[in-house]
Amino acid sequence: MRPIILVTAVDDLAADLVVLHLRRRGASFVRFNQEDFPAHVKLAWRNSAASATIGLDGDLISCADIRSAWFRYSLAGAVSAPQAEVDFVSHESAAFLTGFLEAMPWFWMNRPSAVAHAANKLQQLARASEFGFCLPRTLVTNSPHAARNFVRDQPSIVKTVAAAAFSQCGELYAVYTSPVTVDDLSDASVQAAPAIFQQRIVNECDLRVTVVGDRVFAVRILTKRRDGEVDWRALDTARISYERYALPAEIERRCVAFTRAFSLSFAALDFIVTPEGEHVFLEINPSGQWGWLEQATGLPISDAIVDRLIAGEP
Repeated sequence: MRPIILVTAVDDLAADLVVLHLRRRGASFVRFNQEDFPAHVKLAWRNSAASATIGLDGDLISCADIRSAWFRYSLAGAVSAPQAEVDFVSHESAAFLTGFLEAMPWFWMNRPSAVAHAANKLQQLARASEFGFCLPRTLVTNSPHAARNFVRDQPSIVKTVAAAAFSQCGELYAVYTSPVTVDDLSDASVQAAPAIFQQRIVNECDLRVTVVGDRVFAVRILTKRRDGEVDWRALDTARISYERYALPAEIERRCVAFTRAFSLSFAALDFIVTPEGEHVFLEINPSGQWGWLEQATGLPISDAIVDRLIAGEP
């Protein structure tokens, strides 16, 4: 059987779960942790993708022999080098790794360029309306005047344009969606970096919808919130429960079509369900997590992913 390649990171629980299911199936696979390049992984390109090779753990793998590839997010350029050299080495490594992977004609879940494109939240919002999704009123800006006018008009939240976390003094901090008022908006804070401001939607529950090919797995996220809390990810896990959810057929169809429109074969979509039963689209994550939902509900998400990788079908 032609092998599957997992292009991932050392510390990636989702990859660990995929590896577990591939082993249970007896599938042939190799794991390529991006942090290991270029120090411990040797890539060679010879005129075409068909002749390219990957040197991994002492083995030389022909790229022509690989059936399919699983990719979550890019760590290209995460190399170790003296400070004077790190910019040059990182840039060269990232450029080569990005080009090398992008040129491979494997079945991708998901192709790196598709992940990068789909991760752009403005692209997501612009295209979501084309598919008939209901959206919250949205403003993306670094203009204090525009931000204040928007927030003054309705209850609002603020969230990041791209980064979900940042590091400071060696500590990693998550950035969650937060409620925002006019009093929170200083000129300096708004001008420092663009942010997404959205109408705060009255919330009956949250939904995480995982799309794998044409299979859809929906989970209702029920929370015990206190005043002012909007992001379930910031809550104590003891205050959160998960249930399988029967997604309306039309919303399910839109989720599959929307995922395909970004040339993705896997994605996680987030929604709010209002007390009136309206499904409000928030975002699509081409590298979303699913492991904890599978454990909580028994949904066979990992099996669906492995089915696609073993089949190697577009």
